[in-house]
Amino acid sequence: MSCNEESGFYHKLFMITEKLSADKTPAATHKALKELYQVIQKCDTKDDNAFSLPEATQHTLFCLIQNLVNIISSSDFPADSLLLGSTCLSVLVAELFYPKFASTFLISLYSLVGDIVKGNTQNSKRNNQKSSKKVQYEKASSKTEECEESQNCELNLEFKIQQVQKLASDCILEETDLIYSIEKFTQEETEPKKRETPSFHQIAFLHGILSCQKPDLFSFRSKYFHHKPFLLTLFNSIHLSCLTPCSSQYHAFSILVNWLKTCKTLLNELVRIEDSNAYFSSKTELISKTLSVLESNWESPIKGVNSFVKEAYKVLIALSGAECDSLKNHDFSLIQFLIDQAMKLSWKIKGKYLVLSIVLQLIDYKKFLENYPEIPNEVIFNLKANYASSIISEVYKSIISSMKKCEYSLNELHAEWCKWWKLPIINSLLSDDKLLIQGVSNLVLPWTLKTIPKSYDLLLDIFEEEIHNNPAPTLILLRIAKQCGICEFQEKNHYQEEVETTMEFIVERQISIQLHSLIISFSVADSICQNGDSFSSSVEKHKCKITFDARHLLKSKTFMYNNQPQQ
Repeated sequence: MSCNEESGFYHKLFMITEKLSADKTPAATHKALKELYQVIQKCDTKDDNAFSLPEATQHTLFCLIQNLVNIISSSDFPADSLLLGSTCLSVLVAELFYPKFASTFLISLYSLVGDIVKGNTQNSKRNNQKSSKKVQYEKASSKTEECEESQNCELNLEFKIQQVQKLASDCILEETDLIYSIEKFTQEETEPKKRETPSFHQIAFLHGILSCQKPDLFSFRSKYFHHKPFLLTLFNSIHLSCLTPCSSQYHAFSILVNWLKTCKTLLNELVRIEDSNAYFSSKTELISKTLSVLESNWESPIKGVNSFVKEAYKVLIALSGAECDSLKNHDFSLIQFLIDQAMKLSWKIKGKYLVLSIVLQLIDYKKFLENYPEIPNEVIFNLKANYASSIISEVYKSIISSMKKCEYSLNELHAEWCKWWKLPIINSLLSDDKLLIQGVSNLVLPWTLKTIPKSYDLLLDIFEEEIHNNPAPTLILLRIAKQCGICEFQEKNHYQEEVETTMEFIVERQISIQLHSLIISFSVADSICQNGDSFSSSVEKHKCKITFDARHLLKSKTFMYNNQPQQ
């Protein structure tokens, strides 16, 4: 960047700073931040530190940084403005300065945001405790306090920048606040409960740092980081963020997934064979903490967190495998470790199925089922558990998807399916457990019919051959097939025969069989509604033999068909 271009760049920063200072409404601030982000992306200059800039340029930069810190630390702006402000500040620092200064400066800013938020919270608590008699005095004093806090914050920022500059210049420093902040940021927390969890404002700033996507910054190592890459020093704060109250967990887990993806993308820059440091390819503290926080949120009530947990597992598995390949060390398999841990859990635990549904997409399903032959029975049987039936069905789907990847012929695919799943499914449909029948009917059979070619014919043959005394499975299958569009309706001239066939089962004593028969008959009649009179005559023929519940269903449907306008 030429001198004129650099001057123009800082002039644009100055103009945006003026906008941020002049109008502090959320809408105007967000608009200015968007403009700032576009300007920052065009930056094409690097400096060793902030004090190598001309004095006027320093002033412009410090004022802008101060405005951004105030926005990020404020509770007056919505979350998207905090996230955008954090991104602008982090990218600005990463673009302007070399990693040695930028990495330490970002940690210092993270600490500063935490201090300001903590101070604001304490002031708010103090104000709420004051009596109403001192309202006027509070207003006057609060303005004074705000001015003092603003001035102190500015002095604090400049002082921190001076410390960062000395640190980046390899000056010998005593135990300063900056050194303490770096140690606190990078040290592994042995007792997380005693550590302060990051505020949402700090979580937003972590989001901003990850938005930089600068390989030279993320791979930078320093003695102050225990010679770890800067990207890996972010983990402890990200881990603590995932332990925050529910209100911040969505963003915290979003950051965790983003961090894992960034580690995978930059793995070659992060891992050095000569270091022989394994971060993801052995039972490290990093792996243990990540798995622990994922396990703790298997059943998170926060919308979106469950999806992030699944994605985090997938990325972590891929990352671990990639590092094993990079270091040429395959002594540790995260997939096998997860399987071993999952199989120790009770079949009543929802997380067991979540982990299995993920890893089963990545391994030899046949070898897995041979090692754990009880899986099909347990998976199908536990579909009766409403609280976990959806994720349990994902285990079944993962195994079937793995079967299809083997490029079997149709006969081979059918044979494999029958080998493992035929008996558990038949037994479930023959059981007296309504929840189990419902789980298999709603979550397994429809997906199977749509996924395995000609599975309807296969299942129909199996049910008709092996179930002579109980028509329920056949009726359930026929109903599902018609609803899925797998089984086409008969032609109009064969309509009466199809209705009569299914209506015959209405005389069965089991109400479930009666109702399935009725539903199928209704499906046929719905498709050829002009034959409603024929449907009604079939009803009259059998209705004296049916139960009250089925008769009630018939009453409403027969009325509908008897009142259909003739075509």
